[in-house]
Amino acid sequence: MNKPRKPSIGCCVPNALLSIHITTRYRINTSIFGLSPRPLSQNHPFKRTSCHTPTFTLAPSIPLSPKKNTPKNQFSPFSSTQTPTKAIIITVTTNQPPSPLDLPPIPPPPFLCRLGVGALGLLVALSAFPWVYYSLGHFGGFDWGLFGFELITILAGIYAILLGLGKFKEGWALGVTAIAGSILVALVFGLFVGFIKAKQIDFPSLAPLAKYTFLGRAAIIAALFTLASIAVFSRNKASLPFLIKSALTAAPIAIVAALMHFNIGPGTWINTTLNTSSGTGGLQAILAVGLGLLFITLISLAAHLLIRAYETGRPQTASPSE
Repeated sequence: MNKPRKPSIGCCVPNALLSIHITTRYRINTSIFGLSPRPLSQNHPFKRTSCHTPTFTLAPSIPLSPKKNTPKNQFSPFSSTQTPTKAIIITVTTNQPPSPLDLPPIPPPPFLCRLGVGALGLLVALSAFPWVYYSLGHFGGFDWGLFGFELITILAGIYAILLGLGKFKEGWALGVTAIAGSILVALVFGLFVGFIKAKQIDFPSLAPLAKYTFLGRAAIIAALFTLASIAVFSRNKASLPFLIKSALTAAPIAIVAALMHFNIGPGTWINTTLNTSSGTGGLQAILAVGLGLLFITLISLAAHLLIRAYETGRPQTASPSE
């Protein structure tokens, strides 16, 4: 005959098992007073429901007033058939954000984005090899600065190729953005400052190569930023309205700048007013300040909307019923 199991010595409340059920998407059932936890069945009245807000429930798991003629093992805290008849439920709700475990996995970037990043990485890496060769001794000695920044460009291109091949699954868009930023820093402090501003006047034969390398890398940087943005925006369609609003907000700046650059229509009047003599300095100052404030306001709004588009590009949080 099997004898009923006795509770452990650490039990402070006889014939009662108090459990704290932490209810999240993945429930943790922890018992106190030194007793082993007992998992809740599907029909248990305190079985959790899926939610994202932590809920703490304190409840006894056996009847509080057993009858005298009831067998002892029926009320053993280790019995798997007992169900509570009385309970005290204390629910504490917190305003914590969803756990990362509650979020769905980030989808992979589109194939065309990966293909474009890999191809651009190959091009930018190849563009650095001529300047690495010239930095070894073509400028009258070893050019440490140009060599180092061109080496950074090559490494960034290799990393872009690996991203294009799908070698890194996490943080793909952030990795592409970091690559574009690295190429930009190396372009400014290496080729632009180290050669175009410092040595191009002494080596005019390399001026065309420097010009086309600079313009090509600038276009590659812009393309990398664009591909990273497309990868983010494709995750959630809710980011598209913010992206459109950001483009429409920045459009007047591009239009006015183009009119002024090509001296067309209102751009002719703006250029004439801003470049007049001191006799009409009042109108000149008003126009300059007005255009400056307008441009600053539009740029700020466009940047804010663009940031909101990136934030909304996160995958949608799973619903409580999932």
